Amino acid sequence: MSNPPASSSRREFLQSTGFAAMSSLAMAAAGEDEALRVLAIGCGSRGCELIRTLTTIDDVSIVGVADPYGPHLERGWQYAGPFASSGADYRPMLERLKPDAVIVATPLDTHAEIVIDAATAGAAVYCEKLLCYSLEEANRIADSVNNRETIFQIGLQLRANAVYRQARAMIETGLLGKIVAVDCRWHRQTAWRRPIPVKRDDPEYRNLDREMNWWLYADRSHGLLSEFASHQFDLIAWLLGTPPRRIMATGGIDIFRDGREVADNVTCVADFVLEPPPAPRRGASVSETDTAPYTARMTWSSVQGNGFAGASETIYGTRGTLRLSPVRGELYREAPETSVAWTDQQGANAALVTAGKTLKEAINPWAPRGKPLEILPRGNDTRDALLAFVEAVRSKNRQTLCGIDDAIANTRVTLAARQSLVDQTWVNC
Repeated sequence: MSNPPASSSRREFLQSTGFAAMSSLAMAAAGEDEALRVLAIGCGSRGCELIRTLTTIDDVSIVGVADPYGPHLERGWQYAGPFASSGADYRPMLERLKPDAVIVATPLDTHAEIVIDAATAGAAVYCEKLLCYSLEEANRIADSVNNRETIFQIGLQLRANAVYRQARAMIETGLLGKIVAVDCRWHRQTAWRRPIPVKRDDPEYRNLDREMNWWLYADRSHGLLSEFASHQFDLIAWLLGTPPRRIMATGGIDIFRDGREVADNVTCVADFVLEPPPAPRRGASVSETDTAPYTARMTWSSVQGNGFAGASETIYGTRGTLRLSPVRGELYREAPETSVAWTDQQGANAALVTAGKTLKEAINPWAPRGKPLEILPRGNDTRDALLAFVEAVRSKNRQTLCGIDDAIANTRVTLAARQSLVDQTWVNC
C-alpha cells in the first residue's frame, strides 16, 4: 500500500504544545539515552494496545512506530508520543534509530521477515503470537535468534496472568488429583470483520480488505487456530507441563459466507500423555493410585456468531475442577463417591433407587456445586508480559517468560491442528 501522507495533526500537536522547542528536544534526547529504546512495528488494534501499555512502563522510550496503512500509523504515533519517528517501512527505521528492542504486531505472514531483520539489527524482539505462518519460517527464525543470542519473547501473555499462575501451582501440587479432561472455549458474537472504508465495487476494496481483515485470508493467517487457539494450546501445555501428542480438528465456513477463506467455527480434540500427580492423599481412589503415565484429552472450540460461552478453560480432576478465565478462576471440590451396601433383596432395591437419585443429581448441570475457592487476577497480563520482557532485555537474560523454544512448540501444535482441519484426520504434534 502507498505511504501515508504527512500528518497535519502531528504538526499541529507539536506546535500547539510547544514541543518543537530545541531545548525540550535536547532534554528528551538526554532522557532517551537512559531509557530502553523501542521500535513498534504494526499499529493495528493489538499493536496500539502494546504501544499504550509500553508508555506506562518506566524508563521505556518508544522511539519509532511503523505501519504501511496510514490511519493505523497515525493512531500509533499519537499513542507513542510526539518524539517518536513514524514511517510506512520499518527497515530504514531499524538502521537509523538502532532500537534496543522491537515489538512486532503485524499480520502473521509478515512475522518471519520482520523478526529476522530485527534480530540481525541486534535488537531484542517481542513478537505477537502466532510466531509465524509455517514451520519452515519458524526454523529460520529460531536459527537467526539462537545464532545471535537474541533476547526473544512471544506474545502468549496468559502465562503472565495471576489467575493462570495460581492454577498452575494447584495442578503441580496435586490439588486437582489426576487430570481427566480439559475443555476450552473461545466463542464470540461477531463476524470478525472490520468495515472497509470503500464500497465493494471499488477497485481498492480487495486490497484494503486483505490489509484490514488479513486474518480471514488463508495465505495470510490460519484463522481461528492461529489467532485464538494458539493462546489456549500454549496455556494448557504450560499448565499440564507437556505439549499434546496428537490433535484432530474439524470445522468449516458455515455461518458467515462472505468471501472469507478460513473457517468460522473449529472444534479440536488433543491427546496429552501425563504423569500421575504427586503422592496420592489418604482415601485416594483406585485411579489416583495408578502410577503409570496416562492420556487426558482436551477439547477446544471456537465459533463466531454466538458469545454465550465466552473464552474460558475448565480443567477436570479426580479431586477438583478449575474454571478459568483471564478475569477470574474458581476451584470446585469434587464430592466423594457414594457407596451403597448390597445386603439382601430389599436393600438391593433400595440401593437401586438411591443410586438412581444420586446419578440424576450428579449429572444435573444446574445442581449446586458448593461454594468455590475464588482466584482473582492482580494486574494486567499484557502489561505484566511486557514488564517481564523489558526486565529480560535490561538484564540481558534470554530466559524470557515465553521464549523461542516455547514459540516453536506452540507453532508446531497450531500448524498440526491446521493440517488436521484440512486432512480431517489425526496429526502428530
